[in-house]
Amino acid sequence: MNPYQERIRDRFYRVLLEQNLKLTKPRRSLIDCLLRKRGWHFQAEELLTELNEKSPGVVSRATIYRTLDLLVAAGILSKTRIHENSYRYEVADTQGHHHHLVDMSTGKVIEFAGDRELHRMLKRICDAHGFDERYHVLEVFGEFVKPGARRRSPARSQG
Repeated sequence: MNPYQERIRDRFYRVLLEQNLKLTKPRRSLIDCLLRKRGWHFQAEELLTELNEKSPGVVSRATIYRTLDLLVAAGILSKTRIHENSYRYEVADTQGHHHHLVDMSTGKVIEFAGDRELHRMLKRICDAHGFDERYHVLEVFGEFVKPGARRRSPARSQG
């Protein structure tokens, strides 16, 4: 395990202590699985399948959801909405700051780094409104277009 993974694991253990929760075998299996799969974007059901593949029933669905909520609240995981009641998770900041393209029909997530122009644009917008940015999240929702397929007309801004 590299130093980054050890810090994440130790942070998880501290969160459990602060919440007066035990480090159970299912929770240990869950965090170990997440740390092995660096850069993995997953849904709760995929994690449940992964953890129970070798030993069915070791981790319950309830444990998965409660622990994911705990990890998100602690800032260890980030959560991306991909449908109305469907989310993808990832270990927070595994590759540094990045953004997401989210395919609404498949749930596939592509990470991309914001270029200087994007960040300059965000700074200009914040400055124009007297807003002091602490952090930002950019998630673009749509569908990947097959080569040669007709594209829909651009969506109007929701803002």
